[in-house]
Amino acid sequence: MEKLYVFLSFLDSLVWGYPLIIFIFCLHIYITFRTRFVQRKLFKGIKLSLKNKSYTEGHISPFAALCTDLSGTVAMGNVLGVAYGIVLGGVGSIFWICLTGILGVATKYAESLLTVKYKVKNQDGTIVGGMMYVMEHALKKKWLAIIYTILVCITCFMMYGAFQSSELFLFCFKVKSWSLELILLLIVVSSMLACCIHKGIKSISKACVIIVPFMIILYVLSCLTILMINIKYLLPAISSIFTQAFSLKASVGGSVGVSIITAMRYGISKATFSSESGSGMNSVADACAKAKDPFQQALISSTGTFWDSCVICVLTGLVFVTTSYAIPSFPINELNVIGILSLSFAKLPYGNLLMFCTLFLFIFSTMLEGAYVFEVSFKYLFSKANFFMIRCFYVFAVILGVVWPIKAWDVFELFEGLKIIPSTIALFLLGSLISKETRQYLSNNNINVENINPGQVLETKKHNEMKINL
Repeated sequence: MEKLYVFLSFLDSLVWGYPLIIFIFCLHIYITFRTRFVQRKLFKGIKLSLKNKSYTEGHISPFAALCTDLSGTVAMGNVLGVAYGIVLGGVGSIFWICLTGILGVATKYAESLLTVKYKVKNQDGTIVGGMMYVMEHALKKKWLAIIYTILVCITCFMMYGAFQSSELFLFCFKVKSWSLELILLLIVVSSMLACCIHKGIKSISKACVIIVPFMIILYVLSCLTILMINIKYLLPAISSIFTQAFSLKASVGGSVGVSIITAMRYGISKATFSSESGSGMNSVADACAKAKDPFQQALISSTGTFWDSCVICVLTGLVFVTTSYAIPSFPINELNVIGILSLSFAKLPYGNLLMFCTLFLFIFSTMLEGAYVFEVSFKYLFSKANFFMIRCFYVFAVILGVVWPIKAWDVFELFEGLKIIPSTIALFLLGSLISKETRQYLSNNNINVENINPGQVLETKKHNEMKINL
C-alpha cells in the first residue's frame, strides 16, 4: 500500500506541475479580461446573496446554493492547504493565494453562468446542471463530459467521502485503533450524514444554510481574535509575506529566482485546490437556484471564491505566521501544522473546543456538498440509477474511510488536479460565449424575469434523447 501512495504522490507532482499551474493562472486572467473584470461587481453579488430572494423555477434559494457551494470550498483545504503552501513555498505563497482568489472570482462566475444557462429539467421534474452538461450541450463534446464526470465521481466518493471521514476520525483520536468511542462516533456521523442527504439538494441545502454561515463566522472571529492577541507580530508578518512573494533570492539555499517561482507555484495551486475555481464542482448546486437569471446567480456564486481564498485562507495564513513568530521554537513544518493551530486556538477561551467544532464542521460540510455532486454525476452516467441507492452508496464511503484510512494528502490533490483539467479546457474554449453573455447582461440592467434564455432549461424530451445511459 505504501508503494501505491508513493506512486500516486509522484503522479500528483506531475499533475500539479508548472504547466497546469501556469494554464490555470492564465485562464483566470483570460476570463477576467473576457468578462470585463467582473470582479468589480463583487459587492453587488454579496448584496444579492444577502437579499436571498427567489424568482424562477428551481429547488433552492440563491443563498442556499451559495452556502452549498461554500460547504465544499471552506474545508480542511483552507487549513492544511494553506499550511503546506507556507511549508513548501514560504510565507510569500499567501500573497499568491489571495491574488489567485481575486482573479479566480471571474472563473467561478464563468462556470456558474454556464452551469445555470445549460441546466436541464429531468423527466421527474428535478433540475440539474454542471460542467458535464456544459461540455455536452455547449461544446458538443460528450466524450469529454463522460471523462470529466467519471473523475468527479471518483473524487466525490473517495476524497469527499472516504478521505474526509478518515481525516475526521484521525483528527478526533490521533490513532488508528478501534474503540467503543470510535464506533459510536462513526454511527453518529453516518446517521447525521444520512439525515442531511436523504432528500437530495433540498435537505442538503437546508443543512448547509445552518452550518456554513455559523462555521465561517465562528472561524473568522476566532482568527481575528488570535490576530489581535498576536497584534505586535501582524505587521512583520504582512511585511514578510510581500517581501517573500517578490523576492528573487531563495530563502533557504537554491539559486536566484527560486523563491518567487516557488511561492507562485504553491500559492496558485493551493488557492485553486481550496476554492476549486475552474473545477466546476462547486457550481452544481447553482443549477437548482431560483435566481432571476444566470448572470445574477453567477455573481452570487462568484462571492464564494472571495470568501474562501481572500478571507478564510488569508486569515489562516496570518494566524500561522504570527503564531510562528510568537513561538520561534515551534516553526511551521509538515509535522507542526495542527500543533501550531492548536497553540493558536489555545490562547482563546475554550480554544480547543472551538478548534474541534470548527474543523469538524469544515469536514462534515464538505461531505454534504460531495454527496450532491456525486448524486448528480452518478445520475448523469447512469440515468436509471435509484437516488436512494446512490445516497446509501455515498454514506458507505464514510465507513470505508474509517476501515481503510486514506493517509496520503497527495492522493486528494491528484484527483482534484485530474478533474480540473477538462473543466478548465472547456472554460477556455467557451471564452467567447462567456464574454457574449456577460456583455448582454451588463448592457441590460432591467432584465425581465420572465425573459429566460431558451437554452437555460432544456425540454425534457430533448434531454432524454441526449442522455447517456451506460
